[in-house]
Amino acid sequence: MNAAIRFYEEPTVGKPTVLAHSKNSREASSFTCLRSRQYSVGLTIDSVSLIFILKVAKLCELFFGYFDKVYVVDAVYEEVFEAKFSEEIANIGDIKHLIIRKNPKKILNTNLGKGELAAISLAHEERIHFSSEDRKSHFFAASIGVKTISLLSILINARSKRKISKGGATEILFRLVEHGYYMSPVLFSAVLRKLEN
Repeated sequence: MNAAIRFYEEPTVGKPTVLAHSKNSREASSFTCLRSRQYSVGLTIDSVSLIFILKVAKLCELFFGYFDKVYVVDAVYEEVFEAKFSEEIANIGDIKHLIIRKNPKKILNTNLGKGELAAISLAHEERIHFSSEDRKSHFFAASIGVKTISLLSILINARSKRKISKGGATEILFRLVEHGYYMSPVLFSAVLRKLEN
């Protein structure tokens, strides 16, 4: 196993989660999201993951095809749909009907951002997954028993199950990088090899 990649067992989806640090991009892209469910499982999501999903059309289709219920806490919803990113993403209203707004009854106490902490707290209460690209959030979620998942893990899993073509998978990977999703050259090469198999 390459030392640059950290894996977390994610049994419902069936493949390990690959973590990468992410940086926000301020580019916009249009998309169409189609729900074709493959996994009847719910999850919460943080703002960074949701923004990348909105910016990469094929990833948007893939993501919302995986999960039966996608919960978005108010702090994440406001940041993505109502605050600084809303004008930078074309057709942002297209997925509003695919998400469920819900907040946790109790916010856990740790040193994370408001949106990440609320999303993890809800995942803990509902016993569902948490999607994030942030390593610190993954570690905390895992420490309290919340199953974590990243966008790269979904992409690798979809490719391994031949739910997406090699060309389609690599296109999503390159589009993520184009929109500011940061990963080391070693990690990028490792993920690309998995997608090209």
